[in-house]
Amino acid sequence: MEKLFYDLTSSQNSIWLTEEFMSKTSMNIIGGYFLVDDVVNFDALNKALNLYRKNNDAIQLRFCTVNGIPKQYLAEYVIKHIPIIELNSKEELEKSINNFVKIPFTLIDTELFDCVLFKLPNGHGGFYAKFHHLISDAWTMGLFISEVANYYSDIINKRDINYASNPSYIDYIKSEKDYIASNRFAKDKDFWENMFDVEPVISHISNKSNVNLNTEGKRMPFTLNSELYNAIIEFCKKYNCSIYTFFMAIYSIYIAKINNNRSPIVGTPVLNRNGFKEKHTAGMFISTVPFKSDFSPNEHFCDYLNKISLTQLSIFRHQKYPYDVLLKSIKEKYNLNENLYDLVLSYQNARDDKKDSDIDYVSTWEFTGHVSNALEVHFYDMDNTGILKIYYDYQISQFTEDEISALHARILEIIDTVLKNPSIEIKDISAITKAEQKYFLNDFNYTPFKYDEKTSITELFEKQVSEHSSDTAIIFEDKKLTYNELNNRANILAKELLNQGIKKNDVVGIMLNRSFDTISSIWGVLKTGAAYLLIDSSLPQDRIQYMLSNAKSNLLITSSNMDIDFDNKLLIDKINYDVTEKNICINVDNDSLFCVIYTSGSTGLPKGVALKRSRSYKYGI
Repeated sequence: MEKLFYDLTSSQNSIWLTEEFMSKTSMNIIGGYFLVDDVVNFDALNKALNLYRKNNDAIQLRFCTVNGIPKQYLAEYVIKHIPIIELNSKEELEKSINNFVKIPFTLIDTELFDCVLFKLPNGHGGFYAKFHHLISDAWTMGLFISEVANYYSDIINKRDINYASNPSYIDYIKSEKDYIASNRFAKDKDFWENMFDVEPVISHISNKSNVNLNTEGKRMPFTLNSELYNAIIEFCKKYNCSIYTFFMAIYSIYIAKINNNRSPIVGTPVLNRNGFKEKHTAGMFISTVPFKSDFSPNEHFCDYLNKISLTQLSIFRHQKYPYDVLLKSIKEKYNLNENLYDLVLSYQNARDDKKDSDIDYVSTWEFTGHVSNALEVHFYDMDNTGILKIYYDYQISQFTEDEISALHARILEIIDTVLKNPSIEIKDISAITKAEQKYFLNDFNYTPFKYDEKTSITELFEKQVSEHSSDTAIIFEDKKLTYNELNNRANILAKELLNQGIKKNDVVGIMLNRSFDTISSIWGVLKTGAAYLLIDSSLPQDRIQYMLSNAKSNLLITSSNMDIDFDNKLLIDKINYDVTEKNICINVDNDSLFCVIYTSGSTGLPKGVALKRSRSYKYGI
């Protein structure tokens, strides 16, 4: 049979790109098992599986490269002899399939579907199977289980079988080429480019970097009991939103809080199937898109929830636009080098359609041991049991089990808060649990000790440095600074500030992104006897200028990549830390200024408060 080569769809192309980096892992495998609660006719089950392979051309797709470009073609259908193994228990089944799904496929010119029949001691059994994501998505897995179950039921009951092939994935490949040349593609492009018409602030669920692209992961399951789940369902009915929308709002608020970002971005899978035909076609359709939502701190949760619903509808209307094309455009436009998100939420409630099957069976999906994002949260309401299962699939380089447990507890705290008070303002929603709040505010901070009240804070810091010079003082992402390194940085900055004329009780502005430089700048300012004024770079320019002017700031510590018009700037990225400086000995009394802070200015001009180093101000700092 002559090979006809087809281009990869945008969804397939995304998988192909990840496969170039993760070819020796199970990253792009999707699999599970099908267990019949009865004595199994294995000849019939073998025939049912082969009928599925024959009637769905996506299973016959093979992949290759032509002049360095990935292509796909249809291989001729050949009956597959499916091996059968005997297992002693369901526990042995779990172990067997766990090993099975973790074995990667050979990608080029081979079938990307595999399955094994299994038999238990009581005669019950079934099969477990795996697909490569190039030919299957989660929706296809649901179609696969239902279709094989129906074939098997018809065969053992000697009913006529509809041997007609299902809709062809080749038709979808051709339709996507038509879409790219259509007006709809242009409209979808405008929608996504308008959503990111300003540079996005990337929201991270993890504060650890993953420079080695370690995708090895674990899964932690949680269950929402029926009482809480029913409360969420009733809440969603009252506020006319879906369960998915509710959880998107909850997790968006959490990630916004921990990143101090009012425009959080969360990844979400979209079905990308329009109409009856595509919903009954096996193959890879699903893609993941960035769900960006904006809010103000004073916005009520119920209003934000409504906004999330409208955003969701808009995204779904424009879901077909390829994410890899969008991401490439955004990276080039804003000179970014990372993904827009590292948290993905998916909600699965497409239950198996068992009405055409008179056999009793259960099916599951198996975790393959690899995760493409730092954290992927899956909500499962597949069996109509009245409980919601939540699976946290996380990269082990990014989280520990304790951290995932703590994160889930915070999510439950937010859920409890909004269920009790739907009109709560977002600024009043806490991103930590009550137990954590008690620990951080009381237990952790309760470190009383006696000290000479005439000793300045910089002298106390320098004493700590002399006693613990090689101990870790600061951890930021995956880097550390010792006390000695931090102190030396502060001394270098202090000397530079003094050279620029800074003296006691002057006010020095600090406008930097969260980093080691922020902390060393604060200590550098304090060592000169001056006070610091921390400034959020995301504030409007006129508000920043007002704060600097109102505080009579003599100098602004900032960086070259920040756009701010100020006469006297010290660029932190121009500082040479590769020298050693001694402590700066300046006599500072407790009536000297310590720092200046400003209100948000939400009700007018920001109001500033100057705090002294006096002990009487310690609870106000």
